[in-house]
Amino acid sequence: MPYSEILALNIKKYRELRGLEQQALADTINVTKQALNNYETKRRKVPVDLVPLIADALSVSIETLYGRSDESEQV
Repeated sequence: MPYSEILALNIKKYRELRGLEQQALADTINVTKQALNNYETKRRKVPVDLVPLIADALSVSIETLYGRSDESEQV
């Protein structure tokens, strides 16, 4: 699976694990809810400059977002 797809799936996965609504995460990273929805549903690729912001907001590493490690136990 391409990294862009893994990233999209993991953003949704960790957002839900943290109990965050799309709007809450979108507000935190300064994008619209629609933009975040487009990233999570793979309609648009996540801009590279947002990846660190998303990782910070979800309290995971960038590597985890890209599927290179698993931090799901650290919810």
